[in-house]
Amino acid sequence: MATAPTSKTKTPMTSAQVREAMIRKLEGSALDLKDAKALQTRPYTAEEAKALKLPATKAGFLIPYFDLKGKPLRFFRFRYMEDTRKGFQAAAKVKALRYAQPKDSTVELYLPPLVKWEGIAADPEVPVLITEGELKAACATKHGIPTIGLGGVWSFQSKPRGEAIVKGFADFDWEGRTVFICYDSDGATNPDVVNAESRLAQRLVEKGAVVFICRIPVPDHSASEEGEESLAPKVGLDDYIVAHGVDSLRSQVLDTAFEYDASAALHKLNERVLYVRDPGLIWDHSTRMRMAPSAFKEHAFSNLHYFEKRVDKKGNETLTKVSAAKAWLEWEHRAEVPGVSFAPGQDRITELGKLNSWTGWGVPEPEEGNIDPWVSLLDHIFADDHAARRYFEQWAAWPLQNPGGKMHVACAIWGPVHGSGKTLMGAMLRRIYGNKHSTELKDADLEDARFEWAENQQFVLADDITARGDRKFMRKLMTMITQYSMRMNPKYIPSYVIEDCINYYYTSNDPDALFMDDEDRRFFVHEVRAGKLKNTGWYVDWMKSASGTAALWHHLLHIDMTGFDPHAPAPSTVGKQQMIELGKSELGAWVHELKTNTDQILAKGKMKGDIFSIAELHMLFDPHGDKRASANALARELKRAGFSSPATGNKLRMPDGKQITAYSVRNTDKWDHCAWKEACDHYIEHHPDLTAKPVGKKF
Repeated sequence: MATAPTSKTKTPMTSAQVREAMIRKLEGSALDLKDAKALQTRPYTAEEAKALKLPATKAGFLIPYFDLKGKPLRFFRFRYMEDTRKGFQAAAKVKALRYAQPKDSTVELYLPPLVKWEGIAADPEVPVLITEGELKAACATKHGIPTIGLGGVWSFQSKPRGEAIVKGFADFDWEGRTVFICYDSDGATNPDVVNAESRLAQRLVEKGAVVFICRIPVPDHSASEEGEESLAPKVGLDDYIVAHGVDSLRSQVLDTAFEYDASAALHKLNERVLYVRDPGLIWDHSTRMRMAPSAFKEHAFSNLHYFEKRVDKKGNETLTKVSAAKAWLEWEHRAEVPGVSFAPGQDRITELGKLNSWTGWGVPEPEEGNIDPWVSLLDHIFADDHAARRYFEQWAAWPLQNPGGKMHVACAIWGPVHGSGKTLMGAMLRRIYGNKHSTELKDADLEDARFEWAENQQFVLADDITARGDRKFMRKLMTMITQYSMRMNPKYIPSYVIEDCINYYYTSNDPDALFMDDEDRRFFVHEVRAGKLKNTGWYVDWMKSASGTAALWHHLLHIDMTGFDPHAPAPSTVGKQQMIELGKSELGAWVHELKTNTDQILAKGKMKGDIFSIAELHMLFDPHGDKRASANALARELKRAGFSSPATGNKLRMPDGKQITAYSVRNTDKWDHCAWKEACDHYIEHHPDLTAKPVGKKF
């Protein structure tokens, strides 16, 4: 059973606990207490951290920065050891802040004070490695590889200071210096990391450096023998040294690095596109489109070329025009992933190493604020039906408290009055998900066999649905509500399977909009009895404001989920029962009446007993033979309503040897499991014209 997340925080860490956590973190980067002293790291409790005036007041440890001579700068960074998220940010899968720095500060180069940087900076013969993260830089430097640390992959530049490359780089002589850029193992696939890596390389090449790009190998994360995918851990420089040693780093990472300048044009394409192995297509980051490799090479990117220096047998050097797209497809360092996933709340590259096509929520963060328009709209839509109102709000809240979660119930709000607020309520929810991950459809769109509208969607507002007794369409809707994956069939590229995280909100003006069986589990239906919504502009203005959407998101994240099960059958409502009745055919309505008022219906035909043949029941339904429904149609409807043949489905044998198909209409539990002879005897007993005993089979 789902419950509301708690906003309570854990007991703050003590000084001893913070120090122990800092030591463990350092040990994870192959650093010990002696290194901690040299690096001048210092633990802070949450109370002590208040003086640092950081974005979040939590326990952690301070990482000082140093100049070329090893003297501490005023600038520092802080590594949190407690969760920095507030309230329901964890439920919304807002990523916790792990590092912080002084307010209004920019960025600096981290030079681990474990080597003499002044001499290294002046000597371009000394190779230098650049990585993201202070502890990674300290780890590699400790092991004999002078490494500059960046606070983040983009921390080589400073927008506030207008520096394309921060002033600390000017302290180094880069002309002819060999430089290795070694970001984490997702540097080959994460679009943000790829772009930052390429931009840094360009800046250093402009300064005369010879730049090499490193790729840290990761364990194979393909499917296991059982068919389950294993996680693809992100491996950093320090992780690799701890696991394999510095000699392996030199031979397997540095010695296999490739020069940036020789393949700059291909690096540019790595910033733009990604090869997806399954199902074998190209992903364009800028347009978020997929295309076949042939279309990528022959059409979309066919106009991109670069010139490559080539030397013939006589030693003559020429410039050859090369198709960038074709060369990129054949390049061993092209950006590629095993597949694309849709994982709301997760990182750009998922734990399975796939590209996450989810781009975020419709507003940056939930924030407490005015929700009067939402409350007023619920008052209008649900009036005094408090149970339905509570269920609807829990239904709306659950996928926000559980990002990527799929409920087994769709919400259907109907009412005959146009402008009553049905669609507006769904539009308010759409704003939280944003236009990229929610959409508004008509029933014709839902019938599209290609499902192109469904990609990267979390929430669908299906407006003005009119199934009108179409059983095939309803089966499709019911499948869509509960399925966890769907196959996409777009034009011109191979079909592929995506995660289905969609939850559906339907609206209609028709009382028979959905065709449902009596035992339907998948639809929560509510009828709006109120008239047209007044002062619509007030609601719309609030809905379109970022503050209104943030406040609604905050409110729904705080909804108490006690008693709500996203996979349980939808609760029965008066509106749903009426829609079920109105959606029935004449035959279906009669069978429903037979089930609910059995004695009265049988009395009309003066029929006695519990078991009747299909011919008798058909005669009871259509005594004059003027209705179009056949006996077979009646049999299907009886089965659909839950009626069954007695004696585990065996046909009953009559005294003349004929076999008949019969249904138990009363006392069904008894006759479903009775002996075959008992069912035959009961039928014959209540049919006076059958006087002989059953023959042809021993009882």
